[in-house]
Amino acid sequence: EFLQTSPYIGVCLMITEDHLDYHNNREDYSLAKQAITKFQSPSNYAIFNIDYPASKQIGQLGQGQKLAITAMQSRAITNGVKNENETISVYKEGNLISSFDCSKRTLRGKHNFENMAAAIAVAKILNIEDVVIQHTIKTFKGLEHRLQFVAEKNGVKFYNDSISTIPEPTLAALQSFTEPIVLMFGGRSKKVNYQSLYDLMSRLKNLKQIICIGETGQEAYDYFKTTSISHKLRGPFKDFTSAFNSAVESSNAGDVVILSPASTSFDMFNNYKDRGETFIKLVSQIE
Repeated sequence: EFLQTSPYIGVCLMITEDHLDYHNNREDYSLAKQAITKFQSPSNYAIFNIDYPASKQIGQLGQGQKLAITAMQSRAITNGVKNENETISVYKEGNLISSFDCSKRTLRGKHNFENMAAAIAVAKILNIEDVVIQHTIKTFKGLEHRLQFVAEKNGVKFYNDSISTIPEPTLAALQSFTEPIVLMFGGRSKKVNYQSLYDLMSRLKNLKQIICIGETGQEAYDYFKTTSISHKLRGPFKDFTSAFNSAVESSNAGDVVILSPASTSFDMFNNYKDRGETFIKLVSQIE
């Protein structure tokens, strides 16, 4: 927020409201991101997703060379990267210079497809060979606590998405699966708006159970208890282990259990890593 310089390569993807327990509003939060491109020189690079207005606005700041990312099929790209079905295409001065098959990627979800496009744009600037990029697309399994596959126990797959501390990553996680989902949701609030997440949870047919935890879990429980999906609620729990045990009891072979809280961890844990590691430990103890 207070930097007076920008990096050689600045990448801006989707900006959502976050940390509203610190910033006055969403606009202030977005302003705090501007230094990533604002002070760039002509020898620098700005990579930004033009499908999101806030990202587009930040990407256009500064004097860096502009590389756009889009998933819009009808949108032409002069310099940048385009997601086309399961292919990521790289354009320079309007010409196609590289194309990558992403059909066998390990990372799940539309949001990770967008992340891959940005990573490819960076790799091309750094002159990484296409064969290395293609190999990485196929083999990279993601980072800890970001929709991380933990294990399969008794036919149930467990995913650790503890780093999801706002609604948008949890929205993305829920839309990354077609299997029945048992969602572990809740923690301490950042004072953000959960309505879009609640709307998705209400209409998502493969959302099997909602395990409500902590402060925001209580809020979700109160919101849904008089709705048509009230039968999917469990809790609210003030103890994480009890919540986890309820998630296991609610699941059957073929289901996925996802810890994607859309909230901070500070009511029960030191940080999101502590919460994710506790989840991983509990999964390891399932017989």
